[in-house]
Amino acid sequence: MSATTTDTPADPDIPPKDPVGPARTAPWPEDLVPVVVVNDTRPDRHYGCLAVMEALSVFLPRHGMRPIHFQPLGRDWQDDPDFAAAAANAAAIIVNGEGSMHHNKQTAIKLAWLGPFCRQTLRIPGIMLNTTLEANDGTVYDHLRHFSLVAVRDRASIAEPLRFGLADPFYCPDFSMFHDFRSARTAPPARPPKVIGYTDSVLRAITMHLRAAAATHGMIFRNVLYKPPPPARAIYHYARNIGALDLLVTGRYHACCYAIATGTPFVAVESNTGKITNLLNDVFGSTRRLITPEALASFDPAEYAGWTPEEEASLARFVTLREQSYDRLGRLVGALAGVTSRFAAP
Repeated sequence: MSATTTDTPADPDIPPKDPVGPARTAPWPEDLVPVVVVNDTRPDRHYGCLAVMEALSVFLPRHGMRPIHFQPLGRDWQDDPDFAAAAANAAAIIVNGEGSMHHNKQTAIKLAWLGPFCRQTLRIPGIMLNTTLEANDGTVYDHLRHFSLVAVRDRASIAEPLRFGLADPFYCPDFSMFHDFRSARTAPPARPPKVIGYTDSVLRAITMHLRAAAATHGMIFRNVLYKPPPPARAIYHYARNIGALDLLVTGRYHACCYAIATGTPFVAVESNTGKITNLLNDVFGSTRRLITPEALASFDPAEYAGWTPEEEASLARFVTLREQSYDRLGRLVGALAGVTSRFAAP
């Protein structure tokens, strides 16, 4: 049986980048504190990144801040006059760490440099949100130490910075799960699963395993990447596509986030960092739903059908935890953005 497709794009290859679009058409209220958001990942044309950025566009005003500039992924802030002009009028710089801060990548180093730049040059708070920290050395953490706040999206990202002397980071789940997607699922998942979907992986070798499994089980492709223009209410469109499944098989971190947020059972293969493992441990305290790429050839979808009672209880706890975490983090970030006197020049 061959894999079939739906109205999501059928080409699993990563499309070319495109310029970041405006975050909002209506003006921000003028009484909100101006901030600059760095590492806007929407140019990746990725439903997960889009959900993160749309969440930040709600989260920040809710806590008293208005973005006056979004610095897109891939555009070096150090050489950008638009960033410089906006930063000169900002009360804080908000960095969306997301999947950029690992293995001493050049992107990780450049984003980390914003810490000392904010503290020493701009004299305003630098705030890093929504990041995984993995396999970085002291150079990255020496710079991260200058941020007024670092918030990680998984608890596993707390240990490494602590070893390098960084103050205890704040844990808050990934912002793609900030949205309430629970209505995207209209019926309980079938046992055994009848409608099975799959995504690719950021790693091409794993994508080949996923495609082979899809051909075996007649899976529907649920591409986490989109071709412009995105569908109307794009993140809810994708949430409905995931919520219509009885089971998702994926190598994408943000597809796992959509599955958790919609209550869709899934089985995953690890990505380019341990972020899926970390997510599963944070939500379920278990990696039962993680398998190796080689195991895809012989896995039985029925083993992952529905949720166990323990998983259902974990999901319910996680919904409460993430709502509380977003609220606590918002109050912390808002307070920092409104309190800049500690960085004022003597």
